[in-house]
Parts: sequence; structure tokens; C-alpha cells
Amino acid sequence: MKQSTPPAGQASHALTPKPPLAVVPMGKGHTVPTEPAEAAGPGDRLQRIRRLAYARYEARGRAEGQALDDWLQAEAELTTAERTAATAASLHAG
Repeated sequence: MKQSTPPAGQASHALTPKPPLAVVPMGKGHTVPTEPAEAAGPGDRLQRIRRLAYARYEARGRAEGQALDDWLQAEAELTTAERTAATAASLHAG
């Protein structure tokens, strides 16, 4: 099957560079990449919390009954990561 290329002057979405990711410790030696806070809107933040909470659920072997704990922990981890990234950015900028 022939692959199509974008018209001249238009870049493919797949080739668009993305901002660098921060790596957030998730416990037990795991890390989770997150996007810089300024690059994400409220919907993006909720989606990242969902992904982190689901990762916690899967890490527990998909045991039911701890969804709220998973969500709150994921939210706290993301908040910490955002603050760490903001602090690092302000240190590098000044």
C-alpha cells in the first residue's frame, strides 16, 4: 500500500516536535513521563490523572475497591511533578 505524504509546505502531524517530558517518580522504581504544566489544559491534566490512576490499578493486579485512593494519589503525584517542573524551570530561567 502506498503511503501518502503531506502537500508541499505542510508538515505531517507525526513529525511535529513535542515539548520535552519530565519524568516523575511513581514509587517502587517506576517513573511516569508527564508533559510540562504550561503545555496542558485542564482536560489534559484530567487525562494524565486518569492514566496515572489506571497505572496504579494495574500495578495492584487490577484489584477493585480502591479507585478513589488511586485517583487522589495520582492527582497528588501529578501536582508534585508540576510543582517540581515549575521550580526547575524558574531556576534555569534565572
